[in-house]
This record gives sequence, structure tokens and C-alpha cells, in this order.
Amino acid sequence: IRERGQRLFNGYEKPEIECYTCHGGDASGAVKGPDLGKRVPKRSDAELRKAILEGPGLMPAFKGKLDDRELDEIVRWLRVRFPSE
Repeated sequence: IRERGQRLFNGYEKPEIECYTCHGGDASGAVKGPDLGKRVPKRSDAELRKAILEGPGLMPAFKGKLDDRELDEIVRWLRVRFPSE
């Protein structure tokens, strides 16, 4: 995986960041987590950052586990993967 945001999302760079376990390695959803392709295009970057940091619903919060650059890289990867409509 060349894209750093995807490596972070999939726990390759930080094992404690396990987005893939709920959302699948490609963010298209899994048993526990929704398909982000249906959510990312409808949300602003600020809303995505907030969701990652605070964890809405049953999603865990990742505040303190990602620095600003890492958070930006995950959001950027999600934007490329799921562009706004």
C-alpha cells in the first residue's frame, strides 16, 4: 500500500489504529462498521476529523492516537477513495 492514509487506516503504521477491523481494508464496510462510501461524500473534512477523533455511536475515539498530519492523511485518502458527489 503506497498511500500513507490507507496504511494508517489499516494499522500498518500504528497497530492501535484499527479502522479496517470495522470498516474493511478498503473502507467499504464490514460486519461492525458501515460502508464509508455512503458517508464520506456527505461530510466535510471537519466532520470526518471530528468523527475519527471523537468516535460517534459505537465507534471508538482516536483522539491522542493520531497527530494532525496523520489525521489529514486518513481524511485525504478517504476523499480520494470516495469523492464528493
